[in-house]
This record gives sequence, C-alpha cells and structure tokens, in this order.
Amino acid sequence: MLLTGAVAGIAGMKLADELKEPAKKAFGWLFEKGKNKYDEHKLDKALNNLSDKIIKVTKVKTIYKGDDSIDLQGFYVPTRVEGINTSVNFVTDISDKSIVLEGTVGQGKSIFMRYLTVQEANQGQRIPLFYELRRLDENDTLTNALSKQINNWITEFEITDFDRAAKTGSLVLFLDGFDEVPHNKVRKLLNEIEGWCERYPKMQLIISSRPEADIQHSNYLKVFKLSEYRFYEQSLLIDKLVEERESNSLLKQAIKDSNMEIQELLQTPLMVTLFVMNYRGSLEIPTNQHEFYKNLFTILISRHDKTKPGFKRESNSGLNELELQEVFEEFCFITFSMDILVFDDSKAIEVIKECLNNQNIRENPRMVLYDLSKNVCLILKDGLDYTFIHKSIQEFYYASFIHNQPGDHPRFCVTAI
Repeated sequence: MLLTGAVAGIAGMKLADELKEPAKKAFGWLFEKGKNKYDEHKLDKALNNLSDKIIKVTKVKTIYKGDDSIDLQGFYVPTRVEGINTSVNFVTDISDKSIVLEGTVGQGKSIFMRYLTVQEANQGQRIPLFYELRRLDENDTLTNALSKQINNWITEFEITDFDRAAKTGSLVLFLDGFDEVPHNKVRKLLNEIEGWCERYPKMQLIISSRPEADIQHSNYLKVFKLSEYRFYEQSLLIDKLVEERESNSLLKQAIKDSNMEIQELLQTPLMVTLFVMNYRGSLEIPTNQHEFYKNLFTILISRHDKTKPGFKRESNSGLNELELQEVFEEFCFITFSMDILVFDDSKAIEVIKECLNNQNIRENPRMVLYDLSKNVCLILKDGLDYTFIHKSIQEFYYASFIHNQPGDHPRFCVTAI
C-alpha cells in the first residue's frame, strides 16, 4: 500500500509539472500578484490538486474485478475508431475539432474517454476536464457544473472566469455519457454545447454517447464510431486478464478456432471479458452460444466471493441464485415475446413485477432489477435505458424458460403490461 501511494505521488508530481504551462495560459490571471508575476505557491497547490483529480479518473471498477477499483492501464486495450487508420493515443489522432465518440453497450466508451483524458494531461499542452454528464443537477448548467469542478482545485475560480478560460484554447473537455442525460434536459444541454462551439472555437469538446442520441444530429460535431474487436484486440485483452501462459494460449487458440457463432459474440471488450470469466469459472472453453451461457449466470453472481472462503454474498433482493435465475428467464421470455430489447426503467420494473407475481414471490422488483443489472450484469443500464449486453442473452434465456416449463402446463401466454 505504501509503495502504491509513493508511485501515485511521483506520478502526481510529474503530472503537475507537465500541466504547469497550460495552467498558466488558461488560469494565469488568477495567480497574479502584479503584472506578469504569479503566486507560485497557489499555482503549485492548484496543480497538485488537479493532478490528483486526473489520477482518480484512471481508477475504475470493472465486471472482472467486481468491487475493487483498478487502474485502467492494467486492462486498457487500444481502441480503434472507424475511419482512422492510425493508432489512437491522443484525441488529436482522431480530430482537432469537437467530436462525438459513438459506441454500443459494452464497447468501452467511458474507458476510452478516461484514457484520452489522462493521455491529454500527460502531453502537457492543454488542461483536460473529465465530466460525467449523468451528474449534472436538475436545474444546473454545464458551465456552472464545470466551474464548480475547477473551483475544487483552484479556489479562486468563479463561474464568471469560465468565459475567459474557455477562450484561451488551453482547455479540452471530455463529456462522458450524453445518452444518460434525462430527456427533459437534452435540448437545454445541447443548446449550451452548441453555444460553446460558436463562442469558443479553440476549446475542443469530446462527447461520448450510444447510437441515436440527439448529440449526433448536431452540425457542430462530427461523429466517430468505435470499431468492433478483431482477434488482435481480443488477444491483447486476454494478455491483460490472464497471466498464466497455458490458459492464455488456450483461450487465444480457442477464439481462433471458434465458429462464427462465438466470433460474433466477442466483438466488444465486455463480451471478451465474459469469455475469460466463463473459462475461469468452469475450466471449459465454450464452442457455441449454449455453452457460453449455460454456466454464466452462476459464474457472474458468485464472482465477488471467489477470494473469500466460506463467504456467500446475500442478494439485494433477498432471492437465492435459482430464484433470481428463474425470474430472469421469465423476464427474457416476456421481453422477447414483446419484441423489446431495450427498455426504460418503468418498463423493466413492470415486467419484473409480472414475473414475481407469476412465481408467487413477494420481493421488491426494484431490488431484483438492481441484482440483475449490478450483480449479475446480464442486462446493463445504457444511458437512460436498460438493455441486454447482447441480444443472444435474451434469446438463450427465453429458450431456457420454455424448456424448463412443466410438460403439461407450459406458460406461453404473456400478460399485457
């Protein structure tokens, strides 16, 4: 722990030094005592605070590690962007204009945004600000929210200073998750962003979103799509996740030899991670979708407890593993029958409530949804909605539900919801 803290401290000092010149350009007047003279002590303190904030951007929780936050460099695989033929190490490798990065569920949009933020800081030419748009308060503006963020490390900074800093061209904003902005706030936020593009042409904006969000229709930003994984990226991610040489080689060879059914599954970092977790949990290499999914529910629900002998985590809903899986199977049956792959919160709760009623279970549907999306992770919150991590998840558990019905009393009717 001491060593980790020392390494982080060294990294923070190096980062603070790299950011000194762009900080002077963007905020120099805040540290002036007199003409062309800076209060170096205040500047250094602000830079140390900023470097701490940027280092925290690299700490993330993943489905693979569960409860533990880890440094993204430990598992990040270079993301390819459609239409860009070079390796993307900095956002300027994509464009020097304001852009939207578009990706589907499990494709690593947020990880890519965090990576680019830290890379921008290490380059030492501009001050990167990373902000999760889902954190924007109901009646707040983005200008005010970012001003508060800057004020956290420069206490002299006020919202009236934002205009001056934005015009310098020394800020680059990484705004993560436009699709997570509530519908009633989208138009206001989009107007503010487009206003920035007009008033501050030197300030680059990088905005992440899933497909078909309103931001993609703006004339002020060009859309770039994240590319699907090829074997090269799959192999690099396995290198990050699996240190044992024999298992590492076995998994890579299995992907090479796999049929189209498996290859179509492993096109995102999330699905490759599940492929690795599947092998670790069952010590079997899945050769088709049925084998991929047959033990996955058990592996995912128990992954937090593998390093704790004798410990078994209670679900938030109070359901045991079998009960939770049966609810999920019926959930897949109902949503598949209704031709719904993406659903909002209210629809998810209604369907879960229907499943609980059918199975005579009196538990809180909200807690069941939490278990399915946060603990099992076979459905994930994607923006404002929930969606299956892959459409084949829904198909497999739909079929499993039908298969498990008593022969004389199949329950194939769906109550209108």
